[in-house]
Amino acid sequence: AATILIVSHIVEDMATICDRIIVMNDGQAVMHDTVDEVFKNASLLKEIALSVPAVTDVMLSLKSRGLNLSTNVYTVDKAAEVLLNVIKGGVSLDQ
Repeated sequence: AATILIVSHIVEDMATICDRIIVMNDGQAVMHDTVDEVFKNASLLKEIALSVPAVTDVMLSLKSRGLNLSTNVYTVDKAAEVLLNVIKGGVSLDQ
C-alpha cells in the first residue's frame, strides 16, 4: 500500500479524497484518525480555528437547534442520507 501525504487547508477536498487525516495545531498533531472520526469532532476543529466543510457547518447548526444529527457529515450525499432518515422518523446516524 502506498502512502501519499497532502498538506491542505481545503477541508472539503481532504474529506473526499483521504482515508485518514492528521490535524495540526501550533505544530502539534491534535487528531490522527479516519475522516469520519475527525469530523465527529467538528466542534473541536472549529475551536482551533480550522474550517469544516460547509455541509458540516449546516449539520452542526441543525444539531445545536435540537436535532439529533451526526456531526461527521462532510459530503452533501451523506447529509441528504442523514436528513432523509430523520424526516422519515428513523434512528439518527449519530455514532
